[in-house]
Amino acid sequence: MIFKGFNISELAEQALTRPDDFGWWGREEMFNTWGWSGIDVNNSSNVLDESNFAVITRDLMGKYPDDFDIVGLKHWAVGHVDRLTVRILNMPGDFSEENITDAFKECIEWLISLDDYAIADDSHFDNACYEYIFDYLVQDIPDEVYVKNSKEETASMILEELSSSYDDIDYQDMALDGMSISDSAIRYAAYDLSLCSVEHRDFWDEWVKEEGLPPVVWGDNFGASQENILKLEGQLRLFDEEGYENG
Repeated sequence: MIFKGFNISELAEQALTRPDDFGWWGREEMFNTWGWSGIDVNNSSNVLDESNFAVITRDLMGKYPDDFDIVGLKHWAVGHVDRLTVRILNMPGDFSEENITDAFKECIEWLISLDDYAIADDSHFDNACYEYIFDYLVQDIPDEVYVKNSKEETASMILEELSSSYDDIDYQDMALDGMSISDSAIRYAAYDLSLCSVEHRDFWDEWVKEEGLPPVVWGDNFGASQENILKLEGQLRLFDEEGYENG
């Protein structure tokens, strides 16, 4: 097995090499028969790194529960690191391919696969990007947006509206860049969903003018619920067309 010009025996020897000035207080077998897998995440990892780490560790630890361990490390440059360690050799000192564990060989197969295609599992990555944007939005819903029942339900409604109505919303690119949904996009979704907060009526009245949109029509009964107070002009127009009188 060759990866980036190295055969499996050379890779095993590299993975068992203890870094200079590296403190280790874990299992005694480390750097003897156990070593690095080349799979880790740290404080600087993005959503793709975290998705790949979750997918690969779940796969490998599920197949070889006794041959893997996740250890927490600290590094002066990158901070905290979660690193997957692996049993590499069956017997110490012998780097022949027959003495190298299947667990380590599958690590290398994963690394080869990622070198060809950077995403370990497309479905997991898609879900991770959505969850990243969702969690960000839950914490960052603008004050002028009416929160219906809970921030989680409101965020879900907004993301569903954006996904169905706006083709240029790319959650993957946004999550990879560490971005959140813009306030402008959130306001458009809130407007479409009748989630304009009556407590910020002046804001919304000015906003629709600036955006060239039909005005929000506010009901007179401000003691009623948000749903009964807020109606868009198009909803009132429906009553006019059916012969009812606005009031």
